[in-house]
Amino acid sequence: MTGVLIAAVAAIVLWLVYELAIKKERAAVQTALPPELSRARIWAKERDFQCDEPVALAGRIDEAFLMQDGSVVLADGKSRAKRRVYASDVLQLSAYRFLIEQTARKKVSGSAYVRLFTPEGNEYRKVDLLDADEVIAATMLHDDLRGGRYPGKKCGKPEVCRSCAYQEPCAKMD
Repeated sequence: MTGVLIAAVAAIVLWLVYELAIKKERAAVQTALPPELSRARIWAKERDFQCDEPVALAGRIDEAFLMQDGSVVLADGKSRAKRRVYASDVLQLSAYRFLIEQTARKKVSGSAYVRLFTPEGNEYRKVDLLDADEVIAATMLHDDLRGGRYPGKKCGKPEVCRSCAYQEPCAKMD
């Protein structure tokens, strides 16, 4: 009898896990495409790109849409508590643009989409991308910070300190 009860509970748990996974997948699929992408086709999905020059970068793009004119429009999915796009999302998509233009020799649009998955619902948000020079500068600054060649400067926002990866070096600047 106990074995049957354990098997029944296990079956219910497995069914619930399966239903949650299916519900999440359906929610992802049901995100309405922006009109601009409605006639496009997927050119790349979960595809890795990498380059070493003029700076070393690597990334995996979630979605790249091939437009009828041959250009590519990028989209990257983000699970969030709120429908919000961050500057880091723009930098990430801009780096993907740089990578694709460097390696695949495709023309990538100057705007892209952040695909937001939130409890409030799912949507695509259009963002303007940084140009290649800005991506290179951000990459070089990141490398300098990580390599200790540039100590950075205090941001002046105490609320950021709790989660900042540079708490220790920043404290030494006083």
